[in-house]
Formats: sequence, C-alpha cells, structure tokens
Amino acid sequence: MKGLYAPLREDGYTIDIAEHTAEAVRCVLQRHYDVIILDSRDIGLKASEASSIIRKIDPEVYIVLIGDNEGYEYSEDILVIDRPVSLDSIKMILKDFIERYTNNKKGGIYDTERDHLKSI
Repeated sequence: MKGLYAPLREDGYTIDIAEHTAEAVRCVLQRHYDVIILDSRDIGLKASEASSIIRKIDPEVYIVLIGDNEGYEYSEDILVIDRPVSLDSIKMILKDFIERYTNNKKGGIYDTERDHLKSI
C-alpha cells in the first residue's frame, strides 16, 4: 500500500498516512477527507469498526477497504477491493469517485474544489 503514495502524490493527490485504523479515525475528527482507504490487516481497531465510526463522523466520505472481506459485512457505500492492489486500480477508483462527485454537483465545479477532491 505504501508504494502507491508517491505516484498518487505525483498525480496531484493530497495524501495523509495513518499507521493504524484508530489513528485514521483521529484524522477524520480533525479534517474532512473525500476518500479514505483502510487496510484490513491493521492491528488493533478492525477496519470494519473504523469504517463504521468514520461513517458516523462524516457520512459523506467515500470509504475503500483493501484486503480480504472474509468475515466482514459491509454496506453498499463501502467499496471492498482484494489484494494485491495496483496503482491503476486505485487510480480507477479515485477517477470513478471524482466523476460521480462532479456529476452530482449543480452549477459546475471550480478548480479549488477539483483540487479538494484529490485529498485522500
């Protein structure tokens, strides 16, 4: 997963890294994210529990869970993708999110908002 950060930054995305899911929850308390990518292999707070907490804090955030979905039940607003994860698959997911977001906006989108969309 960490190997994806530099190429995404080079593409203009703003990336914040949390070492574990509990830290990711704390980050969401401090600022808004458009997309949150959780790793199901994290130690401590399970990714499913973290996604539920994050959803309560920010119901608008797009959550992507990477890993094995065995033993987890996810709602339809959480995307689960299996390992191995490629840079192309992450870019496709982000592109899909941005397209859906801009299609739901009324009256167009400004460059500053477009830049804001690239924060994950």
